[in-house]
Amino acid sequence: MKTIVAMMLVMVVAPAFAQDIFEKFNRGYERRQYDAERDLEFRKNMRDLGTVIEKRGGPSAVGDRMQHDRACQNALERGVEDGVRRSLGCRD
Repeated sequence: MKTIVAMMLVMVVAPAFAQDIFEKFNRGYERRQYDAERDLEFRKNMRDLGTVIEKRGGPSAVGDRMQHDRACQNALERGVEDGVRRSLGCRD
């Protein structure tokens, strides 16, 4: 009798528990993707600003370009969509 009650309890609780785990994972994935997009946009702006300063005779923007390339690679690994990456200056 106890085993039947335990099995019924597992059947009722397990789907709700699995759904909760799935929702937490999905929210975490979306948050990481959003953070990657924001980081990519920031790095693009820093690269563009460095290029403008470099054209005006300031220091080189090579470091900013390298950081932008790294941000593009991280965005690819985190699953940011191709259209978003291309619009923010990433190469394929």
